[in-house]
Amino acid sequence: MVLGFETLTSGADFPDELDPVVDYFEATYIGNIGRGGRRRRPLFAHGLWSQNERVIDNLPRTTNSLEGWHNAFNGMVNKAHASVPSLIAKLQTEEASTSVAVERFVAGHPPQKKKKKYVGVDLRLRQLVLAYDPSRIVTFLRSIAHNLTL
Repeated sequence: MVLGFETLTSGADFPDELDPVVDYFEATYIGNIGRGGRRRRPLFAHGLWSQNERVIDNLPRTTNSLEGWHNAFNGMVNKAHASVPSLIAKLQTEEASTSVAVERFVAGHPPQKKKKKYVGVDLRLRQLVLAYDPSRIVTFLRSIAHNLTL
C-alpha cells in the first residue's frame, strides 16, 4: 500500500492540483511521515480498508448486498416512521424469509448467483492480486484500475 502510494505521488508528472486529495489520503489511510522519516499511524488501519485478503479469499468487496437488503426492507415497511407493532410484524416476516433461505442453503441449494460481469471482474482481480510483483507496482495499479468502475 505504502509503496504504491509513494510511487504514484513521487512522480514528476503528478499534478499539483491533487495535493489536497493526496494529503488527505495520506493522513487518513497511509500515515503521514513524522520525525525520523517514519510514518505515523493512519486514521484508519490498513487492515480495515484494504481489500487484498478479501479478493484472495473470494469474499465480497462491497456492502452492495446489505444496501440492497436495506432498500428492500425500507420498501416493505413503506413508512418513514412506522409504528412499533407494524415494524415488529415486518421484522417477523423478514426473519421467516431469512430462515427459509438458510434452510435452503443447508439443504444444498446454491446461493443466488452473481451477475456474469461481476464474476469476471472478481476473477481478474484475484488473478492480478495473486500475481502481484512489487517491482511492477505501477503496472499492477493500472491493471487494477482497468477492472474497477466508480
